Amino acid sequence: MAAARTMQATCQFFRQCCVHSGAGAASSGAAGSSSSSGTSAREARPFVPRGYYSRHSQDATAAAAHLLPGRSKTRRELSCSSSSSSSCSFVAPSPARNHYGRLKCRQQQAGNGIPLAGRGSRITTCAVAETAVEEASQDSPGGPAAEEATGPREWNAATVLRVDDIAPGVRNVVLEVEASREYVALENAYTLPGQLASVKVPTTATAGGSDGNGSVGRAGESQDAEMTTLNVTCSSAPFSMEVNRVVLLKLRGDISAGESKVVQYMMSVKAPLELFVEEAKAEALYDLPVGAEVMVGPFQKTGMDFLPIMFLVRYPTILVFTDDGPGIAAARAMIEAKDVGSLMLNMREDVRLYYAAEKPSTVAYRDSFPEWESTGVKVRATVRDVGEGGWDGFVGSFSQLFDEDDLEYDPESTAAVVCGSRKTIDEVMRVLEDAGIPATQVVQWESR
Repeated sequence: MAAARTMQATCQFFRQCCVHSGAGAASSGAAGSSSSSGTSAREARPFVPRGYYSRHSQDATAAAAHLLPGRSKTRRELSCSSSSSSSCSFVAPSPARNHYGRLKCRQQQAGNGIPLAGRGSRITTCAVAETAVEEASQDSPGGPAAEEATGPREWNAATVLRVDDIAPGVRNVVLEVEASREYVALENAYTLPGQLASVKVPTTATAGGSDGNGSVGRAGESQDAEMTTLNVTCSSAPFSMEVNRVVLLKLRGDISAGESKVVQYMMSVKAPLELFVEEAKAEALYDLPVGAEVMVGPFQKTGMDFLPIMFLVRYPTILVFTDDGPGIAAARAMIEAKDVGSLMLNMREDVRLYYAAEKPSTVAYRDSFPEWESTGVKVRATVRDVGEGGWDGFVGSFSQLFDEDDLEYDPESTAAVVCGSRKTIDEVMRVLEDAGIPATQVVQWESR
């Protein structure tokens, strides 16, 4: 009932603002004609959907809609008109939403339809029509209908677009996800390389089953009776600013001279998101076929902090070390980032990737090496064990690979990024210590 009282106060406010003496008569006349015709106001008054305001009041009148039965709140509409061809409409909140209605007023010159918003024209006539929705639902066993949340959502639907095998027991899963800033709040968005995506999949596809009591299964999985939440590393770059360009302009409310702001519907933007999925850690997601539906929620706060090494002139040389686990996925996202979450590698003097895998078959994203080389990232890959063969590159550890490289560097102007397991990080930190590179110039990202 709080929303109903708010609408009553709002309507009272606009009644007081009406400067024409016939406003009250117009309101009484409108109510009287409605009663005499035998047609209820509920059937006569259309409902304008949330966020929709037309250029003319007749457009709003012509908008066809219906009132949902069983609601317990009051819905009101205030429409105004004036002799100077102004139009405005105020739509109270729908009982199914928890937002407030808004007032939009657009003034126009008579005959030419040119907006005159902001020139001080006064609304001379106001007609207030109030319609009460059935209050009997308050006495129903279920009580008043629950309000639906609006604005950014914590979880959004996503679809599996492609699944690629990149190593034994490892797949690169591509999802089509919601990237609009209107649906995904900034604090929940993918903005830094190294962030983990939260993905909900049906528990029927969960390896190892679920006891239905919210128990924790494999690493990275938390289970409930219906869905399994998996936290997996993003292997694609954070969404570029170009993806949200139109949405951000809309949120800013930027308009040209002579235009007036009109509230619109929320804008959805879909973008591909690639995930590094290991069968041993996220079998439910690993086994999903193309076309499967999942839910993607808030991205975890596990991104890399590049602030200590961001200065281009201070650190013209960047060294990236990674292993063949989720670390290579985070390194890939960092290398391919163009604006959001970027380390601006294309503007550095020397950038090198030192990639150590256990054996040739576990070297993931090998097809991306030529593309990275073309952007200025020199790839130095090694394997610790040749195994069955088929590897014509370097064989050895990080220390051996770094010593054999032709890198010329100044320790004071060289920064490093280390991505991988704790074992990998410890090994690389010893190499960097021997190379004279201070630990304060190293960004660490530990895989989970």
